[in-house]
Amino acid sequence: MGKPVMNFSPGSYWRDVPFKGRLSYNRTPLFEYLLGYRINNSIKIALSYQHQAGITIQSKALLAFPDTNAPPGTDVAQFISNLSLDALMAKLYFELPYSLIFKKLATSPYLAVGVGPGWQTWSRVQINYMYGNIAYVGQPLPLRQKISANAVWMIDIGMRIQSAYPNSKFSVLIGTKYNQWGQARSIGKMTQQGAHKIALGHPLIIKTVYQFAPYL
Repeated sequence: MGKPVMNFSPGSYWRDVPFKGRLSYNRTPLFEYLLGYRINNSIKIALSYQHQAGITIQSKALLAFPDTNAPPGTDVAQFISNLSLDALMAKLYFELPYSLIFKKLATSPYLAVGVGPGWQTWSRVQINYMYGNIAYVGQPLPLRQKISANAVWMIDIGMRIQSAYPNSKFSVLIGTKYNQWGQARSIGKMTQQGAHKIALGHPLIIKTVYQFAPYL
């Protein structure tokens, strides 16, 4: 439901919609830039900057609660937004001091942990409200961009595989990162809509934004 109430009267057919459940999204590349230093054979430290953009988030088309003042039909609403992620973290790597040899390949597993500030940028936020049982008529509600700052942490597990022969140039790095970006808060809050004083009755909150990012 929207605010102020006079702009979302029963005559306009806007109704309460419980936005709950999983969100769908497209997959885009996650870029990480590292500047580091090896302390010894087992420990490395690094400064990491991560960036991901071009993500489109949307909810399912969710049914609205019935309203006796509106004409009959199936009314649905959908949340849509773009999202970009940025984080600056300090990383600490733990690596085996020796390689595991298997069939002329040397394998060096490692574990890295990182923590630092991160930002979620929710842009082009809107709620699409559609009503009617024959032809859907859309009424988009644009909302202001929202930036959520959080403490971000990560775990990076991987291994380096290279030839056991010292003169060989073969080397492969494979692993998976887990990033936890924290909450997305107060999307569509009245006091954060600037001059456009139309908002959601209850701001949207996403409890945890996280990702698994495999790499090769």
